[in-house]
Amino acid sequence: MIYPAAGGEKTLKDLVAEMKATNAEFARSKREVFKSSYSNHYRSGLMKLLGVLDFRSSNDQHKPVMDALKLIERHKDSSTTYLPLGEGVPLEGVVRKDWMEFAIFTPDKGPKRVMRTVYEACVFQALRDRLRCKEIWVVGADKWRNPTRTCPTTSR
Repeated sequence: MIYPAAGGEKTLKDLVAEMKATNAEFARSKREVFKSSYSNHYRSGLMKLLGVLDFRSSNDQHKPVMDALKLIERHKDSSTTYLPLGEGVPLEGVVRKDWMEFAIFTPDKGPKRVMRTVYEACVFQALRDRLRCKEIWVVGADKWRNPTRTCPTTSR
C-alpha cells in the first residue's frame, strides 16, 4: 500500500540511498569541523594539561589509550601532518571505527600514515570516555581519582 503512494519501490530505494549518502557526508563534515577546532584552538591547552596531569589505569585493557597518551606527549611540539613512520601507534581501542578512515591516510604509493591531529583528537575522546567510567583516573584529583579509593570496601 505504501509503494504506490510513495511512487513505487524504486523511489523508496533511491530515498534510502540518498539518506545514507547525506548522513555519511554530514558525519564527514562534522569530523572536519571538530578537527579544525581542535588543531586551531584546543590543542595548545590540551598539550599543557598533558604536561601537568598524571593519568593512570590498573587495567591492561586500557593500555592502548595510556600508550597513545605517551605517544602524544613525545610529539606534542610537532607541527607535522603525520606521526613519524616507525612509531608504534595504537589504533585498536583508541580510534573509533567511524574515525578510522579519517585518521589514516593511504597514499597511492608507500605505507599508510596516521594523521597527527586527528589521532590526537581520537585519543582525547577515548580518554574522556574512560575517565567518565573511571577506567583511567588522574593522580591527585578528586572527581577523577582512583576508583579503588572511592568505592567502599566490603566486609565479611
